[in-house]
Amino acid sequence: MLATIVAVVGTILGAIVGAVLGFVFQRKNAVDVARLSRAESLRQERSAAYAEFAGALGVYRRAQIERWHAATAESPSATAARTLAEARKQRDVAREVMFRVQLIAATENVREGAREAFDAMSVHIASSDDVAAARDTTWSAMYRFVDLAREELDQALRGTDLSRDRVR
Repeated sequence: MLATIVAVVGTILGAIVGAVLGFVFQRKNAVDVARLSRAESLRQERSAAYAEFAGALGVYRRAQIERWHAATAESPSATAARTLAEARKQRDVAREVMFRVQLIAATENVREGAREAFDAMSVHIASSDDVAAARDTTWSAMYRFVDLAREELDQALRGTDLSRDRVR
């Protein structure tokens, strides 16, 4: 009789311990899945923002160069005014996307690279000799930003701690 009671109590305790452990491990797994899902969603959002910023910089850069060409043309009046307005519009678009990058970037390197790339697009072109230098400067700044963004995204993909977004 005592053996039967011990067996029943043992079975009940085993079931309770098993249920508690199962609950604990399921809960931990759910938290980990939610964390990884959030991290992947954030990585994708960053990737989209960085790509959008690089594209906006390219359009802004082209508008700046077209503005210089229009200003130095033989009859620049109407075209110069139009290209100036377009360059300002593209600058505002690029600035808006840069602010999004500033808010979402995980590292100071990417935030600083975005500011530097944006500032590089405002290069002053005084003569045709300056066009090549401006082209090199602007492309270098854009490529540097893209390299910094890619490095950050690669680290996030590997699950590296990026500062405020810990993924383990």
